[in-house]
Amino acid sequence: MKRLYVLILLLMGTNSYADLCNSTTAFPTAYYPQWFALIYYGKMTNDNLGEVIAFNYSLNKDTLYSLEIGKELNPCNPVRRFLQPIMSSVDFRGNFTVLQDTYGDILEFNPYIAFNWYHFPWRHKFKTTISVGEGISYVTKVPYSEEKNSEEAKKLLNFLLLDLAFGLPSHPEWEIIARIHHRSGAFGLYHANNTGSTAVGLALRYWF
Repeated sequence: MKRLYVLILLLMGTNSYADLCNSTTAFPTAYYPQWFALIYYGKMTNDNLGEVIAFNYSLNKDTLYSLEIGKELNPCNPVRRFLQPIMSSVDFRGNFTVLQDTYGDILEFNPYIAFNWYHFPWRHKFKTTISVGEGISYVTKVPYSEEKNSEEAKKLLNFLLLDLAFGLPSHPEWEIIARIHHRSGAFGLYHANNTGSTAVGLALRYWF
């Protein structure tokens, strides 16, 4: 019965979005495409992802600087319509990071997809968005924080991102973001026993 209920909700949500997309006045032409640019400053932690999420971590001297470009999928996009009942929006993003590591500067490339939720009851007074990003991460050299605890560290790993964004409805184009930036072997998926590396920091995002 529970599965049937979930299926009904999915179908209702998808159909309602389909009706909306078929309307010529549903979305102003000026609203899409929606792109954003983002800059990020973060510090590498000495702890695993679970400890970071629990706010039980310490920072080291390694520093990250990121530039990111993203594109929010149009509400009529089939992927977004399918996920509409459980996600507010979906983005495709490209992240370029410079890591000032113990070994020297390392370049990091992270293409990923982000799933966002912003339909909070207070959104008309204070914008709040929770995002989970999933993709791949490639570095030009394995960071010290990953190599020191691994005999089979690899450059290509899984990329996971957690964002908590805040903004004002009067200036919807600007957001401040608290971000967790994480690389790992994803429980053996990448055939690497990297324990992973996790950074925390702040970002500034501009929508255009």
